[in-house]
Amino acid sequence: SYHNTFILGGGPRIGHAVAEKLASQGYSVALGRRSVHPSVDIKNVMSVTVDVASIRSVETAFAQVRTKLGIPEVVVYNAASLTFPSRQDDPFSVPPEAFANDTAINVIGGYTALCAATRGWVELREGSSAAHKHRGVFIATGNVTPFYPNPFATSLGAGKAGLVHLIKLAEQEYKATGDRQVLPSPWITRWYVQAWSLTSVDVVGRFLGVNIGTPLQRKLSKLACLLFGIAVVFAIVCMAANEFSSNNEVIMYAVATGISMIPACLVVVLTITMARNVIVRKLDSLEALGAVTDICSDKTGTLTQGKMVVQKAWIPSRGTYSVGPSNEPFNPTVGDVSFSAVPPSEFDHEKPGMAENAEGMVSGNRQLEDFLDVASMANLSHVYKSEEGEWSARGEPTEIAIHVFASRFNWNRDRWMKKGQGEGTVWHQKAEFPFDSTVKKMSVIFNKITPEEDRTMVFTKGAVERIAESCTSIIWDQESSTPVPMTDHHREKIIENMEELAKLGL
Repeated sequence: SYHNTFILGGGPRIGHAVAEKLASQGYSVALGRRSVHPSVDIKNVMSVTVDVASIRSVETAFAQVRTKLGIPEVVVYNAASLTFPSRQDDPFSVPPEAFANDTAINVIGGYTALCAATRGWVELREGSSAAHKHRGVFIATGNVTPFYPNPFATSLGAGKAGLVHLIKLAEQEYKATGDRQVLPSPWITRWYVQAWSLTSVDVVGRFLGVNIGTPLQRKLSKLACLLFGIAVVFAIVCMAANEFSSNNEVIMYAVATGISMIPACLVVVLTITMARNVIVRKLDSLEALGAVTDICSDKTGTLTQGKMVVQKAWIPSRGTYSVGPSNEPFNPTVGDVSFSAVPPSEFDHEKPGMAENAEGMVSGNRQLEDFLDVASMANLSHVYKSEEGEWSARGEPTEIAIHVFASRFNWNRDRWMKKGQGEGTVWHQKAEFPFDSTVKKMSVIFNKITPEEDRTMVFTKGAVERIAESCTSIIWDQESSTPVPMTDHHREKIIENMEELAKLGL
C-alpha cells in the first residue's frame, strides 16, 4: 500500500511540487500551511493549517492527519525562516528577536515534527505483523548553510545546523535499534538531509534584486543584469580585436564601449514618466496603485475615522455582553449594554437582549470583574473626560475601544490607579512587557493593595490562539467559579465562538 505523507511548509515551489508529485504517484498526502485558502488547494491533497513556530499547533496538525489519513509514514519538513542582517558587512546585525523567531521555525518546529513522527512509527512497529515491513522516512529540505557558513544567512544556517544534528542523532539511535532484529517485525528507518534547494539561488537573487521588490523593479534588475552582461561581452570583443593589448587607450576604449551600453538616464526617464502629476514618497507605490483592479471599503469608522467600538464580549462561564449602536466611540455612557447567558455561536443577533445597568452587572460577578481587570490594566490607552465635559482618548484604536468597553462598567483604569478618583489607588503597576509580534501578546504585572488583600497579578491580552495556548485552566461551566483544566475541546469552542464573532465583522 502507498505511504501516508505529511508535508510541513506548503511553499509555492518545493512544498507544492513535492505534494503534487507524491499525490500523482498514489501517496495519501497532507500539506501543512500557515493559512489555507481554497484558491491554492491541490487536487487529492489534504490541506492542514499549522504554525510550525507553535508546538501545540504542530502536534494538533499531526493529530488531524492521523485522523483523516492515518499515521504519516513519510514526513517532509520544508518550513524555514530567514532574516537578513541589517548591515551586509555584519552577519550579527540580525536582531535577537528575529533570530529567536527564525529558530522557533527552523529548529523547534522541526524537533516537534521529528518527535511526533517517531512516536507514530513506534506505534506502527508495535502493531504490525512480522510479514509487513514499515519504512519511516523523514526528509528535511535545506541548503548548504549548515556546512558552509553564509554571512547572509545567519539565522537560517544556525537553525538548519541544529536540525541536521537532531536528524543525525536520530539516525544513530534508530539504526542501532534496527540492527538488533529483536522485534517481531523489522523496522527500517531512512533519514535524509537534502542539502540542496532554491534557497541558495534566492540569496543570489536577492543580492541582484531579481526576486525582491515590485514586478517592475524585478524587471529592471533583470534588464540591468542583461545589459551588464552585454557590456562585458562588448568590452571583451574590443580587447580581442586589439589582441588584448595592455595599451591604456585600448583599455579605455573597451571600458567606454561597455559603459555606453548602460542607459544612464533610464531611472530618471522612468521616474518622470510614472510620476506625472503625482507626488509620492516612494516610486514603487505608483506601480502598486496601477495594479489595483478593485477597491473595497466599509461604511464604518474603522477606515474613515480610525475609531472602533467593542460591540460584543464573551465570558465562557457567564455569557455574551452586547453594546448597542453608538455614534460617539470615546463616550462610554452612549450605547445600551445588554446580557445574554449564551455563547456567540448560539446568540440570536436579530433579537438583542434588554438593556441593563452596566455597573449593576459587575456586582457579585467575579468573572466579569476579572475580565474588566484585564481589559483596563493590560491597556496602554487613556480614556478620560475633559474639563469641557467631552470624552477623549489617546492610544491605539483597538486598545481605546477595549478601554471604553471597560469604562461602560465604571472600570476605567484611572479609577483604580489614580488617587482621588473612585476608591483611590488599588492597582500598582510593577512591570510591562509590550506587544511582541513573535508571541502575539502583551503582559503587565500589577500589585493589588487593599485592606483585605495584597497580591500580585499578571494581566495578558493578545491573539486568541496564543492566549488559549498559554492557559492551563479555565472557569468554563455556567454559574461556576471553580477552574477546570484547559483542554483541546475548550480551545476548539473558544476558536469556534471567535469565528462566529468574526463573521459579523466584529
